[in-house]
Amino acid sequence: MSAELRSARQLVANTLTFLGYEPIWQEIFGTEAGDLATVLREKIDQCKGVVQLVGQCYGAEPPVPDLEFGRVSYTQFEALYARKRGKKIWYLFIDETFPIDPHEPESEELRQLQSSYRNVLKADAHLFHPLRSREALEAGVLKLRDDLTRLRRGRSGGRLEWLYFSGSLR
Repeated sequence: MSAELRSARQLVANTLTFLGYEPIWQEIFGTEAGDLATVLREKIDQCKGVVQLVGQCYGAEPPVPDLEFGRVSYTQFEALYARKRGKKIWYLFIDETFPIDPHEPESEELRQLQSSYRNVLKADAHLFHPLRSREALEAGVLKLRDDLTRLRRGRSGGRLEWLYFSGSLR
């Protein structure tokens, strides 16, 4: 898994758990059961929404471009698929100054793909605030409480899918 936001993912998981949700993310469910995209579809279909950390790293991608979404990383796929399925998505933009975990550098091509994705999200009428610290990230998740409560009331169960941007398999 990409290590860039490993501790940030854990912080978000802990905060969502504190709010009474059961976060699910690739790091904990594994990928033993064949094609990763198929596993991701199944997990997303079971959940009410997606909280996505939008970091600076692109991460891993499927061996061939997705027929519907084209060349995307697995984490980009997660949000694109969730949107297609009508799931609520919250994007948490990680600023360049956020204290990331040590990780392998990516190629210029992958950095450009990630930058393009971030720019599309920013231009897509989503309100975003770049998160510069772990405290800001935690506060950002806590601010979702009202939205999450409405989502929980609107459908049965209380499960929330947490899928992240830069944590895909390498």
